[in-house]
Amino acid sequence: MEKVITVQWLRAVAALSVVWFHSLCLLHYVGVNSFQGGVYALASIGAVGVDVFFVISGFIVTLAGLRAQSIRPFLTDRFFRIWPLYVVATVSYLAVRPDALSQPLDILLSLFFIQPLGSTDNSPTLPPGWTLLFEMPFYCVLAFAMAWRTPRALQERVAILLGVLVTVGSAYAWVRPLNVWGNPIALEFLLGVGIAHAWLKGVRLPRWLAIFLFSAGVYFLADSAISGNDDLWRSERVLDGSQSWIRFGEWGIPAGLIVASACLRS
Repeated sequence: MEKVITVQWLRAVAALSVVWFHSLCLLHYVGVNSFQGGVYALASIGAVGVDVFFVISGFIVTLAGLRAQSIRPFLTDRFFRIWPLYVVATVSYLAVRPDALSQPLDILLSLFFIQPLGSTDNSPTLPPGWTLLFEMPFYCVLAFAMAWRTPRALQERVAILLGVLVTVGSAYAWVRPLNVWGNPIALEFLLGVGIAHAWLKGVRLPRWLAIFLFSAGVYFLADSAISGNDDLWRSERVLDGSQSWIRFGEWGIPAGLIVASACLRS
C-alpha cells in the first residue's frame, strides 16, 4: 500500500503547533506574556493540532487495521507504540510534581489510559496525556470492528460503532471513565475513517480542489481564532463533553478538510 508522504508532513506541522501552544502556556504560567497573547486568539489556536492528529489517526489506524493479520498484533502494536514512552513521561512528571503522588489510584488509572475516578480534575496525571484517553478507545472500537463478522467493509463497521457510541453518549450522560467512549470528539476520528474509505476507493482530488479544501480549512480556523474560539483549547471541557460538539464544528471539520486535501490529492 502506497505511503501518503504528505500526511507525515502534516503530522509534523500539527506537532509543532501543539508545541507552540504549550510553550505559550508555559510562558504564561511563569509570568512571561508573549505579544501573541494579545493578537485575537492566536495564543490558543495551536491547540487545533490535536484535532488534526485525531483525524490523521482515524486515517492511518484504519489502514493499519486493514493490514493487520489479526486483532491481537494490531492492539499489541498500537499499545506498545505509546505506552512505554507515556509511562516514562508520567514518571518524569511525578518527579517534578511530587504533590501529584497523593492520588495513587488516579496515577495507576492514568498509566492505563483511564480517567481519574475520585479526583475533581478529569485530566490524567500527565495533563497533556488527555488525548490518549480518546486514542485508546478508538483503537478498541476498531478492534471490535475487526471482530465483527459481516460483509461490510471495516471502515463501515467502525463508522457504525462510533456512530452508536456517540449517539448514546450524547443522549445519556455517562459517568467517568465511560464518558470518553461516547464523547462527540470521537467524530474527528470518524472523519479520518471516512477519508481512508475514500482513499481506498481510489478517490483522488484534482490539484485545484485539494488547494480549495486546504484553504477552506485554514480560513475556518483563522476565523475561529479571530472570533476568540470560546476557550476551545481547554481539554477539561472536551473530557466532560461540555464543548465537544462546538470544538468538533469549529476545529474538527476544518481539520478534516485539511487532512482530506493532503490524503486525497492526485
